[in-house]
Amino acid sequence: MDDDSRESTEDDALQAFRQMQEEARERHAEMMAKLADTPDYAPSLAVIQKALDFLVERGTHPLTVEEVMEQVVETTTDLNQPIREAMAEARSAMLESRKAMEVSRESHVRESERVRSVRDQVRQNHRRLAMGVVAGAIGMMILPGMIAHVAPSSWLLPERLAARTLRLSFADAGLHLLVVANPLAATEIVQGAQILLANREAIARCRRKSRQADATLSCRITLPSMP
Repeated sequence: MDDDSRESTEDDALQAFRQMQEEARERHAEMMAKLADTPDYAPSLAVIQKALDFLVERGTHPLTVEEVMEQVVETTTDLNQPIREAMAEARSAMLESRKAMEVSRESHVRESERVRSVRDQVRQNHRRLAMGVVAGAIGMMILPGMIAHVAPSSWLLPERLAARTLRLSFADAGLHLLVVANPLAATEIVQGAQILLANREAIARCRRKSRQADATLSCRITLPSMP
């Protein structure tokens, strides 16, 4: 009885050990399968290193966007699928960034052209306004004279325009123009008027006697003091 019990216990232990050994093999197989599925990044890293070496060699000569794109395309052809997808996304991002920069630059150019156009329009308006003022002033100087020459003399337009311009009466405006044009003649006219005023009665008596005698007579007059 004791021998049978001992053999049964040994069989149970052996079976448990074998079960544990089988489970260990399964865990090992699963681990190896996972390791086998892991991609080998060594070729990809070598390609990336090659691209970096190219960029370092061109460090003294700045690359254009087109050259960078060509280098990206050449590099991604040797990479595995996940890295190629990542590089493609990066390339798309670079292209979108470039397009955004071009759109911003074009917008800035259009805005500059619009501001320049507005500035030119304002300058042109100022020039037209100045030309209009000058033309109006010239017209105001020329047009009244033309109208005065064309209008009938009975309208006295030249005299009226002169008096209106000088803001004087007809007599004062005429005297002012005479003084400016011929000071000596203006002085003689003023002195003659003073002599006539001082001898008004004597001249009137002399005229009556001259008409009665129907002859030329000499008259005595008094000269007033003059400056």
